[in-house]
Amino acid sequence: MTDPAGLTIGTLALCSLFGNAMACFECVQLGRNFDRDFQTCQIELGDAYLRYTRWGKAVGLSNDSAQSITTLDGRILSSEDARQIEPRLRQIETVFEEAKSVSKGLNHQTPPATANNGAQTNLDDLERGFHGMHEGMENLALNHVPKTKTKLTSKVKWALHDKKHFEDLVKNLNDLINGLTNEFPAGKAIQRRLCAEEAAKLCADGAVERIRAIIANQDPDLDAALARALETPVRVIRLSFR
Repeated sequence: MTDPAGLTIGTLALCSLFGNAMACFECVQLGRNFDRDFQTCQIELGDAYLRYTRWGKAVGLSNDSAQSITTLDGRILSSEDARQIEPRLRQIETVFEEAKSVSKGLNHQTPPATANNGAQTNLDDLERGFHGMHEGMENLALNHVPKTKTKLTSKVKWALHDKKHFEDLVKNLNDLINGLTNEFPAGKAIQRRLCAEEAAKLCADGAVERIRAIIANQDPDLDAALARALETPVRVIRLSFR
């Protein structure tokens, strides 16, 4: 029989690990030497972030209270679920730390660009449509968690300069997220509903077909939702994320 107290401790720890990994997504930025690949890479990373928070919301890890950590059928995550999820969440942090370590070990002659907000890449370099979609993805990811949880643990921002290292980072992240979404399918129906909501909002920002070409392989659920949203003859309302 599962010890309720022990399970509560486990789920509280998972909530903390989930938030720590979110903070890692918020800290990584791209150097100017990505050139024309900058737009595509921003969308790939933004979509991985969105997938991660979508899964977290579906299984309840984005909630503030362990009492509300439930799957679709109302069952609280089992202790076996917690044991399997924990190393994957820790590994997400690890792949970010490894990418950061490799990036810091490189000798760069040209400093990265600095945006007005202090970031090491200038999002204004994105085309209007890509900029809107990237910003929309980030805001959707943050909207998957309660406002009180968006005050993430303070981490130092860092820049990734090498495209091959970026590709390795995104592949590792998507492999880990695939493991989470495939091995804990109880939240699948919730994830599909969230994808439909995301698609409706992203369609308001334009450049959807070009975005689909980037995310189709790594996020087929959102790609399918975007396709359905484009086929639905409804009035799309531009939403403000302020």
